[in-house]
Amino acid sequence: MRGAELTATIAEAIRRMMTDSISSQVVPDSRMTHGYRPQGSELPAIHFDVVSTTRETLDSVMKTSVSFVGTAETTIGATALEAVIKQGLVKGTYLSINIDAVTVTSEALDAPIIGEGDEQMPATYTINADIHWRT
Repeated sequence: MRGAELTATIAEAIRRMMTDSISSQVVPDSRMTHGYRPQGSELPAIHFDVVSTTRETLDSVMKTSVSFVGTAETTIGATALEAVIKQGLVKGTYLSINIDAVTVTSEALDAPIIGEGDEQMPATYTINADIHWRT
């Protein structure tokens, strides 16, 4: 596999890992996206971005760094998404990719930003993690 193919495949497996592990009553499948959260979409929502993928060993063990962002209207809502995201980080086989381990490397809460007038940007909870996997 090459760069873009590798990223697309691991991104699909990560999304499947999350949708299989998180109750759709908490965050529906349609609100779990790769790359970005569509502006104006319903909340709460989770999106993730594949930051980088590197080979860890000669026998095809890979490490993908991923940034997960839980978005909610309030800080309390965003904080509640921490547990939801972590609930979705489950090792297993997804779309023929074996996820052997997930390590959370950092976490951050960003409060809502008040804009002009009555506009408000939502609050976010970001979890950065390394996913160790093989095909």
